[in-house]
Amino acid sequence: MNGEPCIEVSPFIKKYFSPNKRNEYKLFTSMSHNKFLPFNAISHIIYLQFRFLPLFGLLSLAIMCQPLMGQTTKKLTQYVKPFIGTGGHGHTFPGAVMPFGMVQFSPDQIQTSWDYCSGYHYPDKQIIGFSINHLSGTGGSDLMDIRLQPTNKDFISIDSLWNGRNTGHQFFGTIKPLSEVAEAGYYAVTYENSNIKTELTTSKRVGFSKFTFPEGKQNIALDLCYFGGEPDGAMIHVVNDTLITGYSFSQGWAKNHKVYFAIRLSQPLVSYQFSQNGFPEKSPSNRIKGNCLLALLRFKSNNNSVLAKVSISSVSIAGALNNLDSGITHWNFDNIKNKADEAWEKELKHIVIESDNQSKLQIFYTAYYHNLIHPSLYSDADGQFRAEDDAIYQAHNFDYYTVFSLWDTYRATHPFYTIVAPNRVSDFVKTMLMHYKINGMLPVWTLAGSETWGMHGNHSIPVIADAVCKGIEGIDTALAIKAVEASLAVNYKSMGYYKSLGYVPCNKQPDGAGISLEYYFDDWCAAQLFKAAGNSNEFNTHLKQSLSYPMQFNPKYGLVQPRNFDGTFQEPFNAIGMGSKYGFTEGDAWQYSFSVQHDVNGLVQLMGGTKRFDEKLDSLFSLQNTVNPGEVLDVTGIIGLYAHGNEPCHHIPYLYSYVQKHWKTQQLVKTIRDSLYTNQRDGICGNDDCGQMSAWYLFSAMGLYPVNPANGVYDIGTPAFDKLTINLDNGNVFEITAQNLSSSNYYVKKVVLNGKALNKPFINHSEITKGGKLVFEMSNKPNFKLWTEKNY
Repeated sequence: MNGEPCIEVSPFIKKYFSPNKRNEYKLFTSMSHNKFLPFNAISHIIYLQFRFLPLFGLLSLAIMCQPLMGQTTKKLTQYVKPFIGTGGHGHTFPGAVMPFGMVQFSPDQIQTSWDYCSGYHYPDKQIIGFSINHLSGTGGSDLMDIRLQPTNKDFISIDSLWNGRNTGHQFFGTIKPLSEVAEAGYYAVTYENSNIKTELTTSKRVGFSKFTFPEGKQNIALDLCYFGGEPDGAMIHVVNDTLITGYSFSQGWAKNHKVYFAIRLSQPLVSYQFSQNGFPEKSPSNRIKGNCLLALLRFKSNNNSVLAKVSISSVSIAGALNNLDSGITHWNFDNIKNKADEAWEKELKHIVIESDNQSKLQIFYTAYYHNLIHPSLYSDADGQFRAEDDAIYQAHNFDYYTVFSLWDTYRATHPFYTIVAPNRVSDFVKTMLMHYKINGMLPVWTLAGSETWGMHGNHSIPVIADAVCKGIEGIDTALAIKAVEASLAVNYKSMGYYKSLGYVPCNKQPDGAGISLEYYFDDWCAAQLFKAAGNSNEFNTHLKQSLSYPMQFNPKYGLVQPRNFDGTFQEPFNAIGMGSKYGFTEGDAWQYSFSVQHDVNGLVQLMGGTKRFDEKLDSLFSLQNTVNPGEVLDVTGIIGLYAHGNEPCHHIPYLYSYVQKHWKTQQLVKTIRDSLYTNQRDGICGNDDCGQMSAWYLFSAMGLYPVNPANGVYDIGTPAFDKLTINLDNGNVFEITAQNLSSSNYYVKKVVLNGKALNKPFINHSEITKGGKLVFEMSNKPNFKLWTEKNY
């Protein structure tokens, strides 16, 4: 505790592995076909360096790099480009949001593929409206509640439309070329087919829209045709000519999803008309209930603009009204837009960079921006929220959050928060513990207050262990330990087999090999909590279980291999097959074989020592998937068998440092940063996954990375900027300087911490929070003698 690193490593585990000579240089790529592939990893890595860097580096320099004078005097929000990640497979959205805000006000398009998970995908030009909730970077689609669409049209007489769903599509708008603007806390677009301009901004709990119309009809469609799942009841109530309330219930990824809303209008309604399932209603009633509802709101022609404030609540209409009236009390759109910009500027100023490279500044600060969208505020202004059991609860003296993509974000996103947003970390952990008190288990992947059970493991545990290890204030450690004990007792995803056998059998749980490795890490994190509490018995029990990971390795291949209930390894063995049928989730045996984040030194010995481990890593980055290329279509950021687009790989480039080959880590990190992250719409190589893909870049640009994201240690990489200053909440300042840095000088010659040469390739979290200076001396040649003696 108290900020000191929590480190436990296993003893030498040579008894589990005795490689034969033949496999020193040739390894099975498809065990089912007995095929060998030769490799030369070092030359391949160097080839990648020269292949990627000229292409991306020269384009960036020619197109984007402009000298910046006095960068520190400029606003950092100018470098935030929310369009980054809206193309390719990034799955981000361009709309307006506050840091960790309740609402994400953004455009929606008709979902025609997986890449529309956020509601928006470039280069689609058609928009069906602007809804109040979105997910950033996820691999699943949900939310997109309470949609507004400005239009100069009236209802279309139709018999059916999209099978009774998505009736807002009849009021589509086409994006006018070059009219879209996306900034931190602001989005604007003009429709080519109507010349209507939409502007969006937000406060903490309220979405604020401004619709500017040309001459003619001025209508707004309020669309409750649910976009992300199955509708489960809705209601629209026109309370008076400037206030509309209602609710929208649905069953999707988020179960029992209840959204209550309140909308205030700046202009009075002239008339309105409802429709249900695509059929216009003739009833003069001011209220309608049903599914797939739409209200066409008509205003006086030639008013020029209509503003609408939209708030939501999981609790009630009264809760939504309270959020609305306590959130924005006036109609000054520019005032709220400026406040949103100020809120983002305040957050971004935790890290101030001095650089003349505008492209890299845009990549960094947009990654920072994306990293602060989720988790999202869920409790109302009065602290109330609705949980999965449909009961209303009260968050006392903290904000309750939702959207925890923990399988992704425990790796780097949450450790990043411990540096730049420790107060939020406290509330995130309190949210997890509140979730435990309600549901009897810590969250796995929560959305809209409900458990989705997305992905595997229980990675609230590393987040909580990391927070406790780093001394984050306000955490009830006793309650945290109780919650961890209870969660590990739940038979979730074959936990019972794991406890009885020491692993998850693949013939009982198809992706059991990967799940086992995640459980080992969770057990290690649990051990650290018991250590902090002084409970040596439970510490030893969980530590022993966490160090049982060699059970999942087959010495025959020196790789993780799915294992059956009877203890035999699954045959035939396809080591590069992706997916659960091969034993793993979003990865293969090669990638997961390096996923022992809590005991890398033990893993090195398990694989045969430093030389063998080095060769194995070389193989990962050089071997090619020629056997199963059609099965990796959703895998991106490929370097050999390494897939940066999938989170299990993220720490692997840093593992070379554990066998004193630091220059290889530096070379790989530089290659990945420069080739797989750009400032273009497709500038994120895979799903951003609630900020994890961005968090990798943030840490790696700082020259650091948390290989073990729960031990209070950051491994040294290679920095991307001449100077980076971290302004900590405790008032201290930590500077990271790179001397003699250039596009070719990315190798680390020497590292000095507070005037003393660093004799180890990592620093502790406490060394950052105390403030100080970390100085990198850079060179265009590797320093083969750097940290070659294993004295740490």
